[in-house]
Amino acid sequence: MASTVFGSLVAAICVNLLLYTLEFVMACQLLASKSDGTWITAKFRVCLNLLIDTAATVAGCAFLYLFQGSHWGENDDVQSNHWRIIVGILSIGTVSGAVAQSILLERFWKNIRHHLLGTAFAVTILIMAVLTSVAATVACAYLQWTNASSILVPFVWVALICNLIAALGITTVSVCQRFAMRTITPKKHLIARAWRAFVETGLPSSIIAILALVAWAIDKKGEFVIALYFVQARVYSSTMMFALRNPLPPRVDWIQDMISNSVPQMGPVLPPSPDIFLKNEKTIRMSLPVIPEEKGSTWFNIDLGNETATSAPETEDIASNAKNAVVLHRNAAFYQVSGEGKQ
Repeated sequence: MASTVFGSLVAAICVNLLLYTLEFVMACQLLASKSDGTWITAKFRVCLNLLIDTAATVAGCAFLYLFQGSHWGENDDVQSNHWRIIVGILSIGTVSGAVAQSILLERFWKNIRHHLLGTAFAVTILIMAVLTSVAATVACAYLQWTNASSILVPFVWVALICNLIAALGITTVSVCQRFAMRTITPKKHLIARAWRAFVETGLPSSIIAILALVAWAIDKKGEFVIALYFVQARVYSSTMMFALRNPLPPRVDWIQDMISNSVPQMGPVLPPSPDIFLKNEKTIRMSLPVIPEEKGSTWFNIDLGNETATSAPETEDIASNAKNAVVLHRNAAFYQVSGEGKQ
């Protein structure tokens, strides 16, 4: 029994060290980037999460050293006296995982741009699931610490089920977000997009949560559950660091994009400057008299905006009395008027 627990913790600590190294590298790259006003809070949370993960990793290595086989043997009575070590690993891993989950939930809340009521409902359910899972885990730790393990099983079930709901919920809302929004930049290769979606949606954490629940349901394998919980916390932190280190390209809601680019949303087309009309008028006055067909025409310049301009009846009389008269309006509307009327 002790060897099984020891082997599970060794595997969990090894995977944890690998993920923590990856997380530390991405955090250093993120903190070394240029900061602005919007990144100060994010970098502070990254530092806080990295500090918690560092404490969890160091504590896990220390617990593993205290739990090594030379101190244990195969005596189950001796093992039962050291459950506090396992509970310590589980508690620290749960706290660090909850911090990373909260950052992922906030990132989803800021990125989503539609169905605000549904989004608020989903985030509320996920937050309640995370808090319930943490509370159940703390209850398990307290009961194990006080040697009241007889009532421990229901709290373990609650912790595992709520953890699974939170993990699958984060994955679901992240997948819905990726399908609801489209990028305005060229898409990358299919494999690269699939890997990025696999990591950013938190699917690895959901797989670990399912494995933990299955391990507990089959044969109450508490050591496997603890190991998977500890690894899941590092996976959440690495996912959060990856998402912050590799931000998504600009995304736009296709409905809003279509409405904003439609004709009714565009501004009115401004008319050309009056200087253009005056220039056209001057050009026509200089060029038309040299045309043989227009040499015998009579010209009238009518300004309807002037109080001293010729009135409409006078214009009709002049136009009707002048044979083949040409009337030029200042607004660049050009009419050829014959003796029979306007054409």
